[in-house]
Amino acid sequence: MSSPPLWQTYYTPTSVEEALTILAENGDHPGPETRIVAGGTDLLVELQHGDRQAQVLIDITRIGGLDRVQQDDDGLIHIGPTVTHNLASTSS
Repeated sequence: MSSPPLWQTYYTPTSVEEALTILAENGDHPGPETRIVAGGTDLLVELQHGDRQAQVLIDITRIGGLDRVQQDDDGLIHIGPTVTHNLASTSS
């Protein structure tokens, strides 16, 4: 006997525009049914344990340019959603 799937649909957009289109087609914002993931290890564990539910996963790891750490002219640091711990710790 097999387990039910942890999610129904898995998207891997390659642009922010594509991700926003997918998000708009699946609800106005992420919620219980739609989740944006960048790796998703914690979410997958929560899905397996039944702590969370999701029908649609939007994996943003293939979108270029989201893996940057930058400091703006006001001195604020901006960390992209796909920046790894290793990249954040070695950025200067």
